Amino acid sequence: MRKFKKFLTLFVAAFLCFGLCAFASCDGDNSSPSESSPSSNVETTDAYVFTVLNADNTPATNVYIQLCTPDGTEPYVCYAPVATDSNGKATYNATGFPGEGVWAIHVLGSTYNQLTFTGATQTPASYGAITLTLSAN
Repeated sequence: MRKFKKFLTLFVAAFLCFGLCAFASCDGDNSSPSESSPSSNVETTDAYVFTVLNADNTPATNVYIQLCTPDGTEPYVCYAPVATDSNGKATYNATGFPGEGVWAIHVLGSTYNQLTFTGATQTPASYGAITLTLSAN
């Protein structure tokens, strides 16, 4: 009986966490980004696919893409960063959080410091490919 109670408690806790996460992921504002850039390429896909380039147009490796709620949004939330591969590409969790919507784009260095870049500062409302170029320091 004790094992059943523990299992039931775990199940209820997991169910409540899932429900809370589903509620928190709802986004009522699917407006288009306020800023766009000619250096961002958007095409139809089932995820946000980022290509990050160094200032000399070589692939930027060992950097991270992080999506956050746009400035002024309460509560302000940033999701786990995703690392670029050897080709400077990062695919942002297509099936999970944060999902499709307008998100602020942050590019982080290997020590999670924020890097400056040119390109879109927000994702489009629907999935697509986005190219960002790191600024020369």
